[in-house]
Amino acid sequence: MFVEPLGHNPLVNLFRRLTPHRRTPTERPFTWDDLLFFGSSFSSFTHREFYLIALAAFVLLPFGNRRLFQSAVKILSHVDDAIFQIFPWLRRYAWVTVIRVVK
Repeated sequence: MFVEPLGHNPLVNLFRRLTPHRRTPTERPFTWDDLLFFGSSFSSFTHREFYLIALAAFVLLPFGNRRLFQSAVKILSHVDDAIFQIFPWLRRYAWVTVIRVVK
């Protein structure tokens, strides 16, 4: 299992450009094509995306109320799940994907 960032969300990409010190110079997020290529080498490959609308909860972090932040992430993650069910093509704009592969 892997947790990998995705590289299609313009707001997340802006954050990455503004905070290069938070990652190594050679790091780069997966594109959708990278994800599918990576999975093609395994007998079993699944992925699930997280944090599209739920990214909005991160504006609460500077207020220091961890409980409020966690509640917002939980609620907005349910919204994300519903959005991904209705509009699966939006999954590529999530912040991260959890990948499960079997050799």
